[in-house]
Amino acid sequence: MQGSSQFRIKQLEKKNSELIKKLNAKRNDPNAVQGFSNREDQIKNTGKIDKDFSDNLNNGLPAIFFLYEVNASDKLIRWNKNFETVTGYTADERYGMRSLEFFNKEDHELIKNSAKRIFAEGEITIEANVKIKSVETISYFFKATSFNNAGKDYLFGVGLDISDKKKSERELWESKER
Repeated sequence: MQGSSQFRIKQLEKKNSELIKKLNAKRNDPNAVQGFSNREDQIKNTGKIDKDFSDNLNNGLPAIFFLYEVNASDKLIRWNKNFETVTGYTADERYGMRSLEFFNKEDHELIKNSAKRIFAEGEITIEANVKIKSVETISYFFKATSFNNAGKDYLFGVGLDISDKKKSERELWESKER
């Protein structure tokens, strides 16, 4: 089971890196959206196409997706359906929640330090426990990256449930101690 989780994590890392490269290439291509009569029409319709594309892409992920505006408010601004399902929060409850509200207090320093590192290193991978509305926690592997748009810093990433992997590790450790 541990091998399977590691394989899924490697697949997630590869897909995330490929996706970032493709999105950056599309963003820089002035002819990326075809079929419009002129540049003005293309510009008007690109926003809707981009939003529809990103919504479908994010909701199709087998992991949770999140996007935070990183400033004094550190607020959650986008997420996918899996994020909703896992955390149990309604859209009204979730919108604007700060990143630390989704983690156990013992993981807060890890999350704060990782948020600082991401802007220096470009991307990070960590394991942390996600706190869900019912006060339970689920172990997750996260891969995140940062970007700047119009002078604002953002952090986005995906998280993969590794609770089965963690359970197997605990069971193995306990069996070795006996």
